[in-house]
Amino acid sequence: PARPALQPASALKILPGQVGPVKVGMTKAQAYATGYFDKDVASTTCDNYVSRLLWKPAYKNNFDVFTLDDGEISAIGIFKPGPTTRSGLQIGSTYKAVKAVLGPESGPIVARYDQTALMVNQGDNWIGFLFDVREDAVSDSSRVTFIEVTRGRMPDLMRDGC
Repeated sequence: PARPALQPASALKILPGQVGPVKVGMTKAQAYATGYFDKDVASTTCDNYVSRLLWKPAYKNNFDVFTLDDGEISAIGIFKPGPTTRSGLQIGSTYKAVKAVLGPESGPIVARYDQTALMVNQGDNWIGFLFDVREDAVSDSSRVTFIEVTRGRMPDLMRDGC
């Protein structure tokens, strides 16, 4: 069957547990069927590592995807401006804007590496917004540097190594 037409990265909506048609919890086959991924791609930078899913070249500079051993999507990260939430939040949005949309229950939360995060969930599905400043230094003008969506757990908002 024909795959659906792919949207540009900037047209994809960030929702709790989801970016565009890609949902955390999708199997490898379901994710591949969206057309947004290549599968079983050998790493060019990490020895003996094969990505079970890897965003197609037009998307891989905007997003990453983490998978479980069976290829099920466990988290999606957003690195660049363009994709937005229903309220227009994106990479580069200010702390003040995110807090105004999410409300006081969103945090702040201390993230790894002494960074600050705001979180929102709908049921088991989450969106985390990372600010690259310590909680005691965050200001209304601090900017979102990374967004992560997950299901079943709060985003850890951390990317390291391979």
